[in-house]
Amino acid sequence: MPFDLEKVGEVLVALMISSSVLLVAAAIAWRLAVKPSLRALLESRTARAGADPLVSRRLTELEDEVRGLQARMDQLEQELRDEIRTVHRTYKREVVLYRPSQPPTDAVR
Repeated sequence: MPFDLEKVGEVLVALMISSSVLLVAAAIAWRLAVKPSLRALLESRTARAGADPLVSRRLTELEDEVRGLQARMDQLEQELRDEIRTVHRTYKREVVLYRPSQPPTDAVR
């Protein structure tokens, strides 16, 4: 049963067009339905967090802790750089003449 290439081509074009239309429709549906509901969910959660004094206090504590950890990390990084500089200063930078060793002349055969 031979295939008519023109018919196969028409079917493939129709499939590609229909899949493109379906993709555009799905994108529009997501934009209209899902994205606003996600935005509303995030806004409601942040509004509740701002109204609750316990959450606000805990958030402030966590922010202070993060600042302290960042300061400690900066301090450790500076100490590490100082140690690396100290190690680099201890390297010997002498020029030494290299003489390869001579093989023994009294080889046993």
